[in-house]
Amino acid sequence: MTEALNITKRQLHEGLISLCEGGTVGISKAADLLYHPDVYLRASHPMNEAHGVESLISTLWAPLFASFPDVERRDSLVVSGQYEGRDYIGMVGHYCGTFQSDWLGIPATGRPIYLRYGEVHEVRDGKIIQSNCIWDVLDVIRQTGFCALAPSLGTEGMWPGPLTGDGLDFSPRDAQKEAFRSQLDIAADTGKPVFLHQRDAHDDFVNILEPALPKISRAVAHCFTGEGESMREYLAMGLWIGITGWICDERRGGHLREIVAEIPDNRLLIETDAPYLLPRTLKPKPKSRRCEPAHLTEVLKVVAKARGQSEEHVADITTANAIEFFALP
Repeated sequence: MTEALNITKRQLHEGLISLCEGGTVGISKAADLLYHPDVYLRASHPMNEAHGVESLISTLWAPLFASFPDVERRDSLVVSGQYEGRDYIGMVGHYCGTFQSDWLGIPATGRPIYLRYGEVHEVRDGKIIQSNCIWDVLDVIRQTGFCALAPSLGTEGMWPGPLTGDGLDFSPRDAQKEAFRSQLDIAADTGKPVFLHQRDAHDDFVNILEPALPKISRAVAHCFTGEGESMREYLAMGLWIGITGWICDERRGGHLREIVAEIPDNRLLIETDAPYLLPRTLKPKPKSRRCEPAHLTEVLKVVAKARGQSEEHVADITTANAIEFFALP
C-alpha cells in the first residue's frame, strides 16, 4: 500500500462521512470533491447504474437523504489495495437514521433504521472513478416488517464493528512501529506489564519487542491464535500466552487445541476477549452473540481438556498467573 493511497483512504473515509452529515445541503459541492466527473456507479437494485456525478447524486444520495434526513455513516472496516494497476478502497459499515419518508418504494416507519453496506471504490487521482455499492435493501424491508421472504436461519440484527476501531487502518506502517516502540518505552519506565496483540505483523512485532524485553517486567501474547512455531518463539522470548474462546471454535481453533499443552503451567493465561469470540461450545447457545466475562469458564473447560488436566488445576494455575502477571494484591 502506497502512502498516497493511504492518504486517499483517510480522505475518502472522512469525505463520505461529511457528505452524509451535510445531507441535501451542499450535496453537489461535497460530491464534486469526492467523485471524478466521469464516475460510474453500480449499486443494488433498484438503484442499479448511473454515470456522472449528477446522475450518481440523483440515483444514490438524494433519495437516501430525503428519506433519512438525520442519516449517519458509520464505517466499521476500511481497507485498500491495488489490482492490475488500479487503486481500490473497500468499506463496510452501516448508514443509521430515522426512516421519515418512503425510500425506493419501501414504506417509511418513522423509526430508526440501519442500512448495512459493503462498498468498493476505484480511485484515480484521489477521486472515485467507479463506485460499487452493495446496500442491503432487503434488510431494510425486513426491519420495516414488510419482508415477504422466509425468515433467515441466522441471527438478524446490526453487527457492530470493532469497539477499538481497529478496522479503520489509516496509520503508515512506520508510524505504527514507532508508536509500538514508544509504548514499550512507557512500560519500561513505569514497570507495568504489556498486553500485546499483533495481526499479520509477526516479524516486525518480534524485531521491535525482543530488544525491549530485558527492560520490561512482564509481557503476554494476548488472544493468541497463531501456529505452534510462533507460540514456541514467544515462549522462548519469555512471553506469557493468552488463550481465548478461539480455541472453542471447531472451524478454526483445532490447531490451538493441538498445541496448547506445550504452554508451561506458569505461562498460561485464559481470556474471553469479550464482547467478541463467544465460545462456540456453549450449550445451550445464548440468545445474544455477545461474549461476557462469565463465559471464561467455557474457555477453561476446553483448555483443560486439550491439556489433559483437570479444570480445577487449570483454574488454579491461571488464577495464580493472572495475580502474578498483573501484580494483583
